[in-house]
Amino acid sequence: MHSISIIAKRVSPESREEAQQIISSLTYKSDTSVFLTDDWQLSWLASLPTLPDIVLFYTVGKHHGDPAPVGYTLLGTRAIKPYLPFQVSLVNQSGHTKSDQVWVEFNDIICPDTMKHGCIKALIALVFKRYRNLQLTVSMCHKTAPWEQVCQQNNITYSTLVTLAYRHKLPGAKQDIETHLYNALSANSRQQMRRTQRAITSTFGHITLTEAKHSEQRDYFSALSPLHILKWSGTDEGSGFQNPYFVAHHTHLISQSPDRVALIKVTAGSTLLGYAYYLKDERNIYFYCAGVNEEIATNKVKPGHVLHFLAMAHFAAQGYEAYDFMAGDFRYKKSLSNEGYTMATLTLVNPSWLSRLIDKSWSGIKKALHAVTRKATTPP
Repeated sequence: MHSISIIAKRVSPESREEAQQIISSLTYKSDTSVFLTDDWQLSWLASLPTLPDIVLFYTVGKHHGDPAPVGYTLLGTRAIKPYLPFQVSLVNQSGHTKSDQVWVEFNDIICPDTMKHGCIKALIALVFKRYRNLQLTVSMCHKTAPWEQVCQQNNITYSTLVTLAYRHKLPGAKQDIETHLYNALSANSRQQMRRTQRAITSTFGHITLTEAKHSEQRDYFSALSPLHILKWSGTDEGSGFQNPYFVAHHTHLISQSPDRVALIKVTAGSTLLGYAYYLKDERNIYFYCAGVNEEIATNKVKPGHVLHFLAMAHFAAQGYEAYDFMAGDFRYKKSLSNEGYTMATLTLVNPSWLSRLIDKSWSGIKKALHAVTRKATTPP
């Protein structure tokens, strides 16, 4: 049997067309994450003002012919400070806050599972051969075991920041879907759901869910926008709909890959309860964002809860196996789910003595600056 190893090669595409051609030409296509499909990646590249590098993985060994590409990852960088030459490398992110607001979950290298360890090892070697690359970050990774194993086997120091995530495993389409969904809720959540549905129906009228046809998806996306902005514009990150790169990415995705998304509208009589936007694969539906009519919300009327409950029933009837809320430890996600799981952001530290010294020195400087800032802002 021939011995095979994997090497990584960094490519800096000069145009979006070149980057898209490279990715489209690769034979391996991910079926493990919506965020790692060509549909998502190509739409993201189409929206970016500055392109990340592409790292290609090749098998090499005692075989004839050219090395065969087995996968890739996009690789961005972020300076730890604008005036310093040291940086962090990021898997499938650009390093620019606005460009990365189209957050990626289930993040990973795009390659067959049988090649995962080799590709991770090759990526680490490529990134850390430059001492100024102090860290390598993989945000919101679900299957962290291969990364941790490679780090442990090669004495790479790493840390993990765990985030809770939730999903609802849906009943089969032939079952009594609504009964299943009610029974899956806690007694308190079940009571609240029935109470809010009665309150909405008696006040506004019959509740209806409508899924957008392909020709309507852009209109639903646009209608969701002002509701989302109203809810999130005052937060630190703001609403993605205020970010032209976020809007460009999703507009491209909806236009070019309409079967990869779903958008719904929920009304009660003539009153809007809200819109929701989803990503999907063959088995699962992933809740991405929503715009809810907060003007009618009260302690008893929870339009967002009703929207999700009806959406779960709607997609269960279509045969989807799970309604995935993805990451975020929000009460509504927990109360409407019947299964929890985790994602983690891994930060790997360059093992070279010089890089470790710089990283440790910078960490000390940050702590000192933070202490001085706290002292300066603390009232006497």
